[in-house]
Formats: sequence, C-alpha cells, structure tokens
Amino acid sequence: MKQINLIALAMLLFVSASFAQNKMLTIDDIFSLDSKVRVNFGGMPTRFAWSADGRSFRQMKSGSLVRVDPANGNATPYLDSTKFKTALEQSGMSTEDAGRMSNSLGLQFNESETAILVTNKNDLWYYDVASGVLKRLTNTKEEELEADFSPDGKWISFVRGNNLFIVDVARARERQLTRDGGEKIYNGYLDWVYEEELYGRGQKRGYWWSPDSKSIAFLRLDESPVPKFVLTNDIVDNQVVENTDYPQAGDPNPLVRVGIASVGATAPARTARPLCSRLSIASRHILISSLPISLEK
Repeated sequence: MKQINLIALAMLLFVSASFAQNKMLTIDDIFSLDSKVRVNFGGMPTRFAWSADGRSFRQMKSGSLVRVDPANGNATPYLDSTKFKTALEQSGMSTEDAGRMSNSLGLQFNESETAILVTNKNDLWYYDVASGVLKRLTNTKEEELEADFSPDGKWISFVRGNNLFIVDVARARERQLTRDGGEKIYNGYLDWVYEEELYGRGQKRGYWWSPDSKSIAFLRLDESPVPKFVLTNDIVDNQVVENTDYPQAGDPNPLVRVGIASVGATAPARTARPLCSRLSIASRHILISSLPISLEK
C-alpha cells in the first residue's frame, strides 16, 4: 500500500510539473519586478547549416565547427580547423580573425565541400580543404562583392566596380564579363529598389549561374532616370549626409535588362529588355516572370 501511495505521489508531481511548464503566460510572468517570477526570454536559438548533400549539418559546439549526423546526433570535426587557421595566418590575417574564421558556421564551401572561399584584405582566396593550401585569386584595391562558386567549383564569380567578373580557381586568372558598369549602371548587383522591394533586404546579388556552369544570367540596372534622395546617416558617430538613388512615389524606377554571359565566350555579354521580377535558370533556357504593366488611366 505504501508503495502504491509513493507511485501515485510521483505521478501527481510529474503531472503538476508538466502543467506548470505548459501554463498560459500572465502579465506578471512578463512584467513582474520580481526576477523569480518574471520569465527569462533571453538566449539564442541553435544555429546550424545543412551540408550540400543534405545528409548532415554543421554546427558550433564548444567553440568548434562540427558535422552532425541528424540520424543519431553524432558529431565529428567538420574540417581540420588548426590547419585552416595556420593557412589564414600565413596569408596575413590576424591570429584572432583567423581563429574566428576557421571555426565559423558561415564558411562558404563549394558544392562538393572540398574548397572554401575566403575574403581577406578585400581580395578573394581559395582554400583547398584536403591539401590545406590557401591560394590568392585576386589582388586589387577595389573590393570584390557577392562572390560565389560556380556549380562545378571551377570558377568564382563576383562583382567589382558594378561589373561582373569570373576567375579560374586553377590558374587564378580572372576575366571581365561586362564593361559598362559604373556609378549609374549596375551589372549583377542590385540597387536599393530591387534589393528592398523585390529580392529582400540584404540580398544584393543580381546574377545566377546556370546548372552546367557555362553561363551566368544577370540583371543590368540603369539608375539614370532615378532621382537623388538626400538623407542624413545618424547611426555613425559623426553624422554623414548621403545622396542615394531613390524613387519616391510617382518617380521613375531604374531601367532593367536581363543579360546572358557565356563563361567560354570572348564577346561582351548580351542583354534583353524585359521587366522582370524573378529568374529561373535552366542549362540552356531562362524562364522570366514579367511584371504586367497597364497603360490605362
């Protein structure tokens, strides 16, 4: 009888604890001045990134980058971070930055995860995971933006000076695909309107590789008709007056074309003139979703 009572008491405590964990929040739970009553909403959700094959994911555990098998939860080192850190330091990166990058969840791998794209000193570097060799791909004063691997991993694409470039990772030889980029012409790089209103804040890339790595589709934006908008940047310590291309209601938007650049061709990239919102690229064809325009008043 005593044993039955103990079991019943244990079950009651379990049910009470479960109920307490799942009870509805009250005003006191949220705003109480008593820290013992107030619910602590602090903390960060666990961050992870799936591997290219979808069979595992990488995650930070105890300050190290690991590969986790979702089937059983087993974690193994994702790469030799010590060797990677040494290579980064030899390239001129500080010990602190090298340590942080060598165990970063945001490492940019190629699809086979045999190489990592590194940005250091405003230039692009290629790290071979197997050999531990870090090779410099670019060496210019200008910054390379929106860099990405081609699907086959043989090329790196990027935007410099609002022009689209590729570089051969085997020979570190770059080639310019567009030549009319400048203050008013953006090739493969989104302006304020297309980033903010169409592709989403923080998405500046305006180009896409074909699956066979033979071509790149890109947007060419002409900002000439867009009026300048003056604003004050008061986030920085010393306020700065900025002039940016920004169409207010009723103002003209940028003129947009779709360009096709062939990786193997020597001729300039060609462009068409649809007004497009989305691109879906196959090996030989581009599907363009156009925005309907009504001229009726």
